[in-house]
Amino acid sequence: MNSSKANLELDNERAAHPPAGNFASDWSTLIKARLSLLVLATTAAGFVIAEPNAINWTTFGWTLLGTFLAAASAAALNQCIEVRRDALMHRTSRRPIPAGRVPLIAAVIVGVAFGYLGCFVLATQVNLISSALAGLTIFLYVAVYTPMKWMTSLNTLVGAVVGGIPPMIGWVAATGDIQRGAWILGAILFVWQLPHFFALAWMHREDYQRGGFQMLSAIPGSEHLAAQTSLLSALTLVPLGLMATLLGLAGLTSALVSGLAGLAFSYYALVFLLRVDNASARKMFFASLMYLPVVLGTMVMDRGSIAVDAAVRGGRDVIIDLPASAAPTSAPTSMQINPQAKIPAMSTATMTTTASTNPASTNPASTNPASTNPASTNPASTNPASTNPASTNP
Repeated sequence: MNSSKANLELDNERAAHPPAGNFASDWSTLIKARLSLLVLATTAAGFVIAEPNAINWTTFGWTLLGTFLAAASAAALNQCIEVRRDALMHRTSRRPIPAGRVPLIAAVIVGVAFGYLGCFVLATQVNLISSALAGLTIFLYVAVYTPMKWMTSLNTLVGAVVGGIPPMIGWVAATGDIQRGAWILGAILFVWQLPHFFALAWMHREDYQRGGFQMLSAIPGSEHLAAQTSLLSALTLVPLGLMATLLGLAGLTSALVSGLAGLAFSYYALVFLLRVDNASARKMFFASLMYLPVVLGTMVMDRGSIAVDAAVRGGRDVIIDLPASAAPTSAPTSMQINPQAKIPAMSTATMTTTASTNPASTNPASTNPASTNPASTNPASTNPASTNPASTNP
């Protein structure tokens, strides 16, 4: 009772005296601008890694705009749903909705509008698959992940799936298809988020408990399970980085950097497992912040389509196939006739004799480029016996 009364008094106090703020900062907080920028960074990395040659900057720009709107939509709608719980947490109580600076209905309208607009931009300016992935991201984050946060500690797994989709959106925007590279990048982001959020939840475990969120790190008795999962996830990033090279996303430099970064990340995860305290959780959290830009940045710089037998960059194959319309046309195919080709000289008498004795000469099939072979000028070719019987078969 005392706790409920205190919460009610706190709500009334905030409603009567909302903390000061300004329009730009409030709406920036509502759409979680920093988190949305991280989403943009991973989307851009997926796009550029998938497009190792000439980047279509127009498509790139539309992709980032649509993805940003989708991410902002998910963030705003998430805060609309969690407004009562955010008001109970010290870390989130000053957000614009629980603090009373942004009306709830306005936040809902903006969140829904941004979601529709983001999916529309991707569908009309990029492709339908990227739009579908953006819509899936919003749905999973708002309708699945958000309510799971106060139901089960498995919510982090769903949240990690959501975080793994943006680089796949970038890849699909560049290639038009969900290829193996998209899955590798999505897997890296999925695995990376587990130790990242377990560390964050541990540092704010009391706040999460106050808000009623079932975060694994914040549940008493589950700290070591969260630490063990963090170490296993960090170690998994090492082979995933190597697979990026083996499957053609990047080269040996990327494999080396991602391997070392994964081992360093694993070291801090191991320290967190051994100590399970705020200091080690904070170090693991900052290690996660360093890992992602280093690994993705190296992949971006070490990308590019090269020959399969080139060992300099891991021997990866060509990621983007050349369109059929761009294939070289310098050499005529077997069914093409080159009007500039020189026909070997042949006497008028020989040409007349050949035309009169070979009925197949009037057949359209005689236009086969093989008929211009110099061997056809052999005098023996005018001998009826040398004529292929199949050519005169009615």
